[in-house]
Amino acid sequence: MATTFGEVAEQVRATIARYTHALDDGRTDDVVATYCADGAFELPGTGTFEGHDALRAAYGEWVPRRPQ
Repeated sequence: MATTFGEVAEQVRATIARYTHALDDGRTDDVVATYCADGAFELPGTGTFEGHDALRAAYGEWVPRRPQ
């Protein structure tokens, strides 16, 4: 568990990297794994997706058709 500001900041950076790489690769389950079980994502004009099931369904629709 992180105890210093630097450790926490590094874990945040690592999570963002995991999220963006998984998103670019179309690995929906890995994208969803970066969210807490009750996490939510709001995309203006599209909606708000809450919880792993809703997030998985939404991100599953946005899988890239070619390498990012």
